This record gives sequence, structure tokens and C-alpha cells, in this order.
Amino acid sequence: MMHATVSAYNRGCRCDDCTDAAAEYRRRYRSAGAFLGINLYEQHWLKDAKCGGMSTDVFFSDQPGGAGNAEAIEICSTCPVKTDCLEYALRADERFGVWGGKTPRQRLRIAAERRRALREAS
Repeated sequence: MMHATVSAYNRGCRCDDCTDAAAEYRRRYRSAGAFLGINLYEQHWLKDAKCGGMSTDVFFSDQPGGAGNAEAIEICSTCPVKTDCLEYALRADERFGVWGGKTPRQRLRIAAERRRALREAS
């Protein structure tokens, strides 16, 4: 098992390096989901995510305009839990990073389309 990664921590490793990596991730990428009572670390699908063991830097690009998202989107394209990941990000209102193969802008569009469909259905 690779150490000093969030996914190693998620898989049960509690060594100092993995614990520190998980704490840094939570500090750096604190999500709106925490305020909604949705905890990323309690998601059942996380253990099957293809991104497990990878650097979060791949999924949280600092490049303007989403230029650094291609690698993350490619990884997500064959992930077996891509839909669960995307649904988590939409429910938790994740504002940063690639989740379920979608950028923040794409997720905002999906959320807006869903709200519009609900309004039209009622």
C-alpha cells in the first residue's frame, strides 16, 4: 500500500504520514458538504475509486480555466464509481476539483439543469 496518501488513510492506514496527508486534504479542500452533514470519508464507493492512491493535485488543478483537468477527466472516464462520485459532489456542493469526471463549471450546469427540470415538473 502506498503511504502518505488520503486513499491509504481511507483504507484504514493510521500511520503518521497518512494521517497527516488526510488532515492536510481536509484542511485544504474543505467542502460545503461538511456544512450539509455529508462526509466524504463515509462514502461507501470511495474504496473502489480509480483515483485511490493518486495525488489530489491531479484532481485539483491550479491552472486557470481548467487547463489542468484533462488528466483527471481521463482517469475518471473508466472509473467504476464515477456516477457515485459525481452524485456526491453535486449533493455536497463541491466547488473545486474534478469529481466524477466533471469540472466545477460542468457540475454547476448539471445542478442548474436538474433544478430547472424539477421546476418544470411541478
